[in-house]
Amino acid sequence: MPIIQASPEVRQLDTAQFWLDLKDLEKTVDGIPWPDTQTNFPKYTISGFTYAQAFLIIDPYFVTFEDGQYSVALQGTNNNILDVATANQVRILSQNSGGLIEGKISDADIANIFAYVVENGETFEQQMRLIRADAAGKVVQAGDGSYAIRDAADSKDRIVGDDAANGGRDISSTDGT
Repeated sequence: MPIIQASPEVRQLDTAQFWLDLKDLEKTVDGIPWPDTQTNFPKYTISGFTYAQAFLIIDPYFVTFEDGQYSVALQGTNNNILDVATANQVRILSQNSGGLIEGKISDADIANIFAYVVENGETFEQQMRLIRADAAGKVVQAGDGSYAIRDAADSKDRIVGDDAANGGRDISSTDGT
């Protein structure tokens, strides 16, 4: 395994190559009598989304890294190496992706997400405008305790309210349009 970081030491295991190496061992005279070591799930596509290759080490097999104070970064496939590794001082850095490796959301899907009514008749897009105003909008404070929080362009009141007697705030209107 190549060392990809010297201090602290991190080695890299290409799990796709590891899978190929295991398959090669299974083809040898010594490997043929033994049961398969792993199951492979190649990259596949469902409804336009591509999921990563995965392989699983099959029971009763396990993976043992030479004991020492270093880390091993797993790269290349989703796998269960972390689950079947022998416990020792080696730290395993598993980077399973949960499967998804490619996918495209259409413009129509994005428009539908932003048009989705979340609550109070407000769409997701309108609520994002209100959140942005509350987090970073210009606050215009009046002498009577009322205030307005403006939009990013400072062209519209997004949130209007009064300072409450108890130190909180009373919102009288919101405008996410």
